[in-house]
Amino acid sequence: MTLYHGTRNETLTLHPGICLADREGSAYAYGRNVHEVGLDTSDLTIREMDITQDMIDAQDFPADTDAEVAALIAAGVDAIRYIDMDPDGGTHQTWRLLSARALAAVSLG
Repeated sequence: MTLYHGTRNETLTLHPGICLADREGSAYAYGRNVHEVGLDTSDLTIREMDITQDMIDAQDFPADTDAEVAALIAAGVDAIRYIDMDPDGGTHQTWRLLSARALAAVSLG
């Protein structure tokens, strides 16, 4: 699948916790340099997460802490997926990559 990462940087550096959006416009709202990536989810364990508007408003997202990431990885989760809101108010699906296996499933466009 094709996903997007918006950043202020010219180059994309993959790292645990990186967030990818399913909408190019949402990625652009996060950073004016949009990088297109491919993600092969066939061998990944993805956990759907529910977040509330209050969580979005407070910028309190799943896997924001090292302890949350460690617990998810210990449970065999490679990435999480949730509905988010970009800085311009547009909703999109976010894929947050947590494990080395998830990062290895990315192909840069």
